[in-house]
Amino acid sequence: TTIQSALNAASQRDIIIVQPGTYTENIIWPETNGIKLISAGDSSNTIINGGGVSSVIYMNPQTATIDTTTLIQGFKITNGGNIQKGGGLFINNCGPMISNVLIQLNQSSESGGGIYIKLVNVGIIKDSHIITNTSGKGGGLRQQGGTLIVNNVKFNDNVASSLGGGLFVAYSAPVTEIYSSSFTGNSASGGGGMSIISSNSFITCNNTKFIDNNGSSKGGGIHIEDP
Repeated sequence: TTIQSALNAASQRDIIIVQPGTYTENIIWPETNGIKLISAGDSSNTIINGGGVSSVIYMNPQTATIDTTTLIQGFKITNGGNIQKGGGLFINNCGPMISNVLIQLNQSSESGGGIYIKLVNVGIIKDSHIITNTSGKGGGLRQQGGTLIVNNVKFNDNVASSLGGGLFVAYSAPVTEIYSSSFTGNSASGGGGMSIISSNSFITCNNTKFIDNNGSSKGGGIHIEDP
């Protein structure tokens, strides 16, 4: 009856199929690698609603290694909030694969309105939309450390009061690889589309469009700074 109860019962490499509907939950991901959480529909009809009280999905393993064999696919993730980091998804100390999701109308006070991701390995986000999320830094997504691969992702109309309306990358020598994506209509004080503040960072941006983004003080499309 709930996604949380299915996750709690799952073993490594289990596949959980979620029927279309709206699930009002704040999910805490278990200490189990390789679970695949897949909608039987898609992001238009399978919705996880955080109720505005916390992250919609919270993934912070203390003992398990969670890597890209772990999959979240085919959901709308919305209405996460009342939290400092990661209104839609809070991902710490791990690196799952996120595919065909719509991350919309989430907020956090500090960073990562749509997604906050602090990696120790590799994480993948592909074939997804990150839209109308808000935060202080990284309205759409905030990455810290590790390697994040972003492939065919649309960042639209996200807002950060400080840096990185669409995407904010900072600290811990991150590697960010962006392919076939777009940043449209995002806004921030610095780096309306994307803001990078990190020593020893490595950024690849291939076949990606920056359109009508707004940086009120610096970098409407892209802001890069080595502190």
